[in-house]
Amino acid sequence: MTKNKILIIFMNYFLKKQSFLILGVLACLFSQLSAAETSQSAVQVLKGSGRPDLLSGLAEIKAKDGVPQPEEWIVLCNDPSAHGGVRELSISNGHIVSERTPMGEFAGEGELPHLTVTPTTLDSGAVFKIVDREAKAARIGFDSINYVLRVDAISGKPLWIVQIYKTSGATPVGTMELSAETGEVLKPLPKK
Repeated sequence: MTKNKILIIFMNYFLKKQSFLILGVLACLFSQLSAAETSQSAVQVLKGSGRPDLLSGLAEIKAKDGVPQPEEWIVLCNDPSAHGGVRELSISNGHIVSERTPMGEFAGEGELPHLTVTPTTLDSGAVFKIVDREAKAARIGFDSINYVLRVDAISGKPLWIVQIYKTSGATPVGTMELSAETGEVLKPLPKK
């Protein structure tokens, strides 16, 4: 065998091994991406928790650093038995991972407007698509998104408030409000 044939055999062997390595890394990345939960899946965890009092007291669902979906959703529930009147749950990977009762952080403790999340309520996945479309139209680039779903104080209807960021933790480059029932843009992003 000539040196060239040995080199070609070695390169083919090496490339095959590398392709398996690359495929393995990609499979891990895609499994992580698919594991990101939407707001509806966080509500499903709450429904399956066996604690109907939490669902009946649901007041707000929020998350930070969605790319496009966050790693964790924070759910606020009115709870008269909690010291502050509000119970905060963190939901990640299909489980309630922490729970606390914040004290003195909420005006009208335990009386936050009740949020009813139905299958027709716009999910965070659809919200991201709308925000992405609107950001492109406004010529605003962003890297992450913060989500808040709550009841609008004026209309009494569910409302998405989203902030988009170029760099996580920096000043938002835009804030947008959408109807959680219809997806209608109630407060658009500023045009550049």
